Amino acid sequence: MTFLFFACCDCKIYTNAGDRWAYWELEGRGVVGRGVPVDVEAVLNATGFWNPPDNAESRWLYADVFPGLRQFLEEHKTHNMVFGEEEEFAPIKSEDYFNWMSVGYLSKPTPRYLVEVMGFRSWEQVRIYMEERERKPTWWEMTWGDPSPHALAKQKFEQLVQHNQIG
Repeated sequence: MTFLFFACCDCKIYTNAGDRWAYWELEGRGVVGRGVPVDVEAVLNATGFWNPPDNAESRWLYADVFPGLRQFLEEHKTHNMVFGEEEEFAPIKSEDYFNWMSVGYLSKPTPRYLVEVMGFRSWEQVRIYMEERERKPTWWEMTWGDPSPHALAKQKFEQLVQHNQIG
């Protein structure tokens, strides 16, 4: 399964686009494309995308994806927005990865999310939170490398906490 997102490159925030449904109804119909700026008005006006058949298979779109997605698009419509897989705009091996934040449906807890949304101020809070999660983010599990993604995330978390205490 391919996870597809809308990503605001100005704010470094991204949200789930509806995955296969977005692929079929937006990318497949030429409303959005990879590697080109998103025309948010065209997405908001893509009637077929916002109106899937109302059945058990699409209820998750109506209940979980569309409310947050519409708000995200409205809030970031004048920003530099892209569409695609996470690896296309924020590859985990890039130095920029931990500057991004996932929000909305199936959001992943990045250091920014843990500080800005969850309000955590200590790594111990993060550790406890992660222990309680059934599915942990990749960076939490990757403890190898010099420095490891886990160590880089902890460093970014501590920078964000320090910045928030000063700012």
